[in-house]
Amino acid sequence: MKKKSFAFLIIIIFLVVNNIHSLEEENEEFKTYYINFDLSDPSIQYKDNSEKIENIVSDSVSIKIPDIKLEKEGFYFNGWTEDFIYGYEPGDIFHAEKTNVTLYPIFENKSDTTYFRLEYIVEYKGEFTDVSKEIRPTYERQNHLIQISPYSYNNEYATSLGWTDGAHYFSYSTKLVMPRNNVTLYAVFHNYRKLYYSHGDVDGIVGNPDAPLVYREGATIDLAESSRLARMGYKIIGWHCEYDGNDYPIFYPYKLPDADVIMTAIWEPIEYTIVFQTLVSGIPNIKVKGRTGEIIFAPNIDYKRDGYIFGGWIVYGNQYIPGDEIIVEGQIPGLGISGKAIWYKN
Repeated sequence: MKKKSFAFLIIIIFLVVNNIHSLEEENEEFKTYYINFDLSDPSIQYKDNSEKIENIVSDSVSIKIPDIKLEKEGFYFNGWTEDFIYGYEPGDIFHAEKTNVTLYPIFENKSDTTYFRLEYIVEYKGEFTDVSKEIRPTYERQNHLIQISPYSYNNEYATSLGWTDGAHYFSYSTKLVMPRNNVTLYAVFHNYRKLYYSHGDVDGIVGNPDAPLVYREGATIDLAESSRLARMGYKIIGWHCEYDGNDYPIFYPYKLPDADVIMTAIWEPIEYTIVFQTLVSGIPNIKVKGRTGEIIFAPNIDYKRDGYIFGGWIVYGNQYIPGDEIIVEGQIPGLGISGKAIWYKN
């Protein structure tokens, strides 16, 4: 009885632990986001009898900033911020990185006479690009919201995508909350890199690999389909990355590193249905399954044909008698394998 009780206890513990893991996975997948709007300053009022702002509870990581206007005497209301680095105007989309977020109203002092400079610099490996015609320096007060420049700059080796002050990244869709200091934003460059698809050191290759694909470092692409490369008797079931040593399935969303990458095909033998054709309408064909490189055995015909003696099969141009070993040879993609019966007259 003690052994049975102990076994039962083990089962109960397993079920409880497994249920805990399931709940943890479920909680990670289905999160609730709480967006709180801080209106603790008593001098803040709603403008033009605007609806009152409500805190948001959502199962989506992205929420729309309510189109509600606030006012505060002597200040401009510019929007909302979580950290006074990135700002959001009413109607903008806010992406929560935490499940519990507090957004603070941004007010710009009308009487503030101190303005700060925002400038953009484009530099790649010591080479500077003059951008003064497209994006001139601007001067704004603290807490003014500035839409980040959408300009991108390319050269032979790289392309720029967004900007940085050295500590924070600003994409073209973000807005900067002007701090109480000058700001210099530098173009963030991503090098052009090459992605190669390789057959690997294998035989039976059909055709040649395509030219390498050129992408920017940091881009995410779907890895190639199984028909990207061809090999007699084999199909591609994934890709082995020579850069990181990992295996990836086809169509996997792969983020390109700052390096050239070789993806080597992971091959799996094709299973063929080898059709042994009897060449006689009253005697059914024989079908045998086998994968590339495997051994199958030449079958026998159990039916009699008047006036003839069964003499074996012709497969791959060779003659086999029943019981002989036949190694399944890979074919060009799209072709099957068949054998033909040999009949001798009595």
